[in-house]
Amino acid sequence: MENSEQLRELYHHDRRLAFIERRLQEIPAALRALGEEVARQGEVGRRRDDEAAELAEALRRLERESAVLRGELARLAEQQKAVTDMDALRASEHQLEHCRARLATVEDTLLVKLEAQEIHSREGALRARREGEERSALDDERRALDDERRECEQEQAESLAAREALLEAMADADARRYRRIFSSHGHRTLAPLRGGGCGGCGAALPPQELVEVKSQGRVIPCQGCGRLVLRVEEES
Repeated sequence: MENSEQLRELYHHDRRLAFIERRLQEIPAALRALGEEVARQGEVGRRRDDEAAELAEALRRLERESAVLRGELARLAEQQKAVTDMDALRASEHQLEHCRARLATVEDTLLVKLEAQEIHSREGALRARREGEERSALDDERRALDDERRECEQEQAESLAAREALLEAMADADARRYRRIFSSHGHRTLAPLRGGGCGGCGAALPPQELVEVKSQGRVIPCQGCGRLVLRVEEES
């Protein structure tokens, strides 16, 4: 094939386009993963809020029960003052003891719940601050991915235009051959010479063709895969 210099330029354009297309396929998955992480963090925050609400409701319930028991204890103590019968006095004392025991249990539970609320509030504030920092980092990462996608799309459009201009400047027969092979191999249509063979499939080139590619800079179709084999300066 003629136009070996244009084909070498095409090779580098195709390598870059292959990378861009692969990255453009990866970015949506990365964005979805970020969205899932944001949603997970939101769910964690909602669960924490639900736990705080349940704890606050339990405290209100215990405080109401404590107030009721204190009122009942005061009522029983006042009622006992008017008791003269021994049996009635023993019954009244039993009621008082039962009420005191119940009140002690409720107030012990109330203290435990208050301590739990304080711990939950302290830990919640720390977690909320950490999650805020993580959300900020996720937002930065999402913006970076959006920027990268736009840059990739712009570079893709520019590379496609440059590649098309190269093809239009080539001899018609060579451009047609390239386009025909491109329909099967895409951006891997042009394969670099590697180790005396095709860098696409690894098939060895016949000795004469190997000399033509190495010494004369010709572009030779690979007999193994059909790609166009050429000598190129590999990018580091």
